[in-house]
Amino acid sequence: MSTAAPQITSPSEEAERTAFEAIKAFLHGSAVLGGDDEIHEDLALLESGILDSLGILQLVTFLGDELGVEVSDEDFVAENFETIGSLARFVARKQSFKAG
Repeated sequence: MSTAAPQITSPSEEAERTAFEAIKAFLHGSAVLGGDDEIHEDLALLESGILDSLGILQLVTFLGDELGVEVSDEDFVAENFETIGSLARFVARKQSFKAG
């Protein structure tokens, strides 16, 4: 009887995974993406047209209300909003900084 070893993740990896799942749920719930659309970490948010200016405002509101992440003017850089993965990493960093 073989059992797989539990996967050990760091707190930052866990925070990133949690942020990714929350962002994914937001995108499905806001009718930006259909329920069957594939969402992966490399999915481009702006370049693919998934988010427009209104969508970004809604996303920023969601990040503040649901994840406790305040997005400052300095945070509005392409690297943070390029893909769902980069956004999840940004959220995890902001949460880590806030907790620390």
